[in-house]
Amino acid sequence: MKKTLSLLLSLFLIIALLTGCSTPVPAPEPPPIQEQVTPVKPDSSTQEQSEAAEPDKESETEAPKPEAEAPKPETPTPTGQLKAHFINVGQGDSILIQTPTQNILIDAGDRGTTVVNYLKAQGISSLDLVIGTHPHADHIGGLINVLDTIPVKEVIDPGVVHTTKTFEDYLTLIDQKDIKFTEGRAGMVRDIGGGAKMEILHPVSLFFARPFSTKLQVIFP
Repeated sequence: MKKTLSLLLSLFLIIALLTGCSTPVPAPEPPPIQEQVTPVKPDSSTQEQSEAAEPDKESETEAPKPEAEAPKPETPTPTGQLKAHFINVGQGDSILIQTPTQNILIDAGDRGTTVVNYLKAQGISSLDLVIGTHPHADHIGGLINVLDTIPVKEVIDPGVVHTTKTFEDYLTLIDQKDIKFTEGRAGMVRDIGGGAKMEILHPVSLFFARPFSTKLQVIFP
């Protein structure tokens, strides 16, 4: 019986080979040979030589050389003198600021010629800037006499409306003389010459200007 089975199996294999069976049984593949690679630590001297031979390009671009840095802007050297005159006008106030290039007047007390006479005594024939801090008569009243007598290039005012005849005459004269009118706001900075600057600190807006006046400071280099 065993011989018959082995013979039939042999005949089946012979017939399958002769007829060209399309699905031959593949021979088992040998297991893949696993190669074990042992990492080799590079020699420190060899690595240093390699790094020296090929410098890191990225580090060169990210870290510019000190001589490639842009020079820092230099603070301008102040020239000449800045003078502040506190003019006695009784009620109210009046301040004259003189720089090597500009004449600036802040308020002028109540109506009258006190400030006009003082300016003429100082040899001032024109004003680059006039500042009215707020529309009360004891601050802008005297400015009416100044604007009517001495040429003025620009007026800075908080822009607060006041229902008085003094304020109406003040605005009318600015319009008639065609003087530049600027509403002063916090953050405005003006170069007043000689290396000094003037910065307005208040008001931030027209709403916050009521009832406060314009506040400013002079900045020295």
